[in-house]
Amino acid sequence: MGRNSAAMIIAFDDSAEIIQGFTGDPRVLRNAIDTIEPTDRPTKLDDAYRLADAQAAFDPNLGMGSRTIPPDVWLYSDGRAKDAASASVHGNFHYEQVGTETANNIAVVAMNARRNYEQPAQVQVFARLANFGPEPVKDVQVQLTIDGSVQSAGSVNLLPSATPTTSAARRLPRGSSRRTASNFPHWS
Repeated sequence: MGRNSAAMIIAFDDSAEIIQGFTGDPRVLRNAIDTIEPTDRPTKLDDAYRLADAQAAFDPNLGMGSRTIPPDVWLYSDGRAKDAASASVHGNFHYEQVGTETANNIAVVAMNARRNYEQPAQVQVFARLANFGPEPVKDVQVQLTIDGSVQSAGSVNLLPSATPTTSAARRLPRGSSRRTASNFPHWS
């Protein structure tokens, strides 16, 4: 970012949100980026692009539609947006791919730990995984680590899934897997 430049940060999944408005302070921008959390939601670009267009068109000193120089728009993404072919943004567009085209898109979408009622010194850990990629994934290695020590390990096969449910009371989405690890008497 050059001297007398300003940038803003927009985070998006299937909706978009301004994380940091225009500022020329690189430290503030880095801190804003550090607050962005991954989600289990699908990626859509249209809302983010419309938000970027609206913000870029406004100069607080002159009003709406006053910018004459097109802005630089940087997109950092794995490129797996549902509307990538149809979404557009005004400006000098730069795309930085995160990951590879062939990378599996697997996520831990839920995790819960419960004490075993019959054996209170034991804790059961439940994890729900989802495959957001287009192809089945076989032999995904998973492990439960506590304080740097592997407590349980195994592998799962994951079919492509639709948007996962977020409530633990609902059925697991097709293609997700639940792993149970128990018999950890040192947990309290």
